[in-house]
Amino acid sequence: MNTERLNILISATDEASRVINNITSSLFSLKGIGIAAAVTGIAYFAKSSFEAFANLDRELRKSLSMFGNFSDELYNRAMKVVREIPKEIPYISAQEAARGLWYLASAGMDAETALKVLPTIAKFAEVNFTDMSRASDTAMVIMKTFGYSADELTIALDKMTKAQKMSMTTMDELQEAFSYAAPAAVALGVSIDDLLATLDIFADAGIRGSQAGTALRRIMMNLAAGDEKTLSILKELNIEVYDAQGRFRGLSDILIDLIRGMQGTTDQQKIMYLLGLSDIRAISALSAVINRGEGALIDLKKQIQDANGLMEEQAKIIETGPSAKYELLKNKIYEAKIQFGAFVYDLTQNKDIVLTFINPTLEAFTKLVDFLKEKWGEITSGWSNVWNIISSTFSNIGNKIGEFLSGAWNDLVTTISGFKDTIGDAFSTAFTIVWNTLSSWAGKLKGFFNDYVLSPIINAINKIIDFYNATLAKLPGLPELERLSLPGTAPAPAATTSTSTSTTNINMWGVTIVSDPRELVQKIMAITGK
Repeated sequence: MNTERLNILISATDEASRVINNITSSLFSLKGIGIAAAVTGIAYFAKSSFEAFANLDRELRKSLSMFGNFSDELYNRAMKVVREIPKEIPYISAQEAARGLWYLASAGMDAETALKVLPTIAKFAEVNFTDMSRASDTAMVIMKTFGYSADELTIALDKMTKAQKMSMTTMDELQEAFSYAAPAAVALGVSIDDLLATLDIFADAGIRGSQAGTALRRIMMNLAAGDEKTLSILKELNIEVYDAQGRFRGLSDILIDLIRGMQGTTDQQKIMYLLGLSDIRAISALSAVINRGEGALIDLKKQIQDANGLMEEQAKIIETGPSAKYELLKNKIYEAKIQFGAFVYDLTQNKDIVLTFINPTLEAFTKLVDFLKEKWGEITSGWSNVWNIISSTFSNIGNKIGEFLSGAWNDLVTTISGFKDTIGDAFSTAFTIVWNTLSSWAGKLKGFFNDYVLSPIINAINKIIDFYNATLAKLPGLPELERLSLPGTAPAPAATTSTSTSTTNINMWGVTIVSDPRELVQKIMAITGK
């Protein structure tokens, strides 16, 4: 792997965040929301795609390292499995699936079996609203303790799903109770059906989690190897714990015999029997079974036995809702990001491929810059024409105002010549304000165009070039680009005033307007013959 090229691209993605933000700010100040969104979206998609692939790669490699037989072939197969899961199971991501492999490996499962059962475990986690950690733990207990194969795991998890559905417990609570009681159950040959049916009755009585698992373990061990008091009670109730071959009878069969044996006994007798068959910490759990009766135990066991296909049935209901479809859409988008990120990563492995991919891009980018340089001249030329039109317009307006005021002044001089000095001063002040206002408006208009239209374009283009030179141009064989130099525009001529003891001259667009009231009055009087 060419580490240098990879490191350059990684640093480029980090630098891109800062540069993109600056470019986006420049473009948004132009109000070019569409352009800004496009530039930002493409750049962030590239960066987030590389990160998506890198994060999944890290999780998967961490998990596969636990198996101890890592290879490229194993990596490729595992990558395919974990990426396929989110396409079918909306609420389990590829990274969560990869972490599921870690849980299975840490429990001692081999890589081949883990890859085979991972989709089933993910389905179990989805339909029971649990995480991959607990789902993997349950699968391992079932397979290692009860001896279920990878092909049989779905059957066992269907039974777990049915047991949770039939009782007042969560899957997390049932999983905890199950893990506490399972070793003792397997040692006595108790089936998973008997175990789950009994735990369901405990749960309905409010005995759940580790408390339920511990209580059931004590009850089973007391029945199997109780003291003389326990044996005496069993004999009195005519209950056989072992069959003729010395094997422990089914747990449900023993409990049903116990339920029948206690029928007709007094409350005091029941308490004495229950204490003798369990202990003070498990008496509530055993009492719950007796109180529910054999019908409930038989019915629960039968429904658990007939649970085949339940996970798939529930998954179809969950996965047809709008929320699931939305999650599937997000998963597909994320998968596309992973694919693109993997593509970028693969490019870094071969210099020729890198240059084959980047050179056309570089050529296109160079043409874009040349095009912008060419068009910039047209833009500035067009702006000059626009500015000349604006200046001419303001000049025409000023001339018209001047002509109007001159005519008005003739009438005023003829009518009230005695007040010419006072009126002349007022006219001078008004005329000065008008011209300063017009000049200010013109300057502000030009400044606004420069600040909010031209400057953002210049800044955005130069920042792209700076980013390219700082990152991608470091790759072998790629030259740096010259920074784009765009012609500046002259600032709008400001209205300047020069004063003397007798005149106030206004200079605007190269035209000097004499605004001294006495001179103006004298000129007007000369024109009118007054």
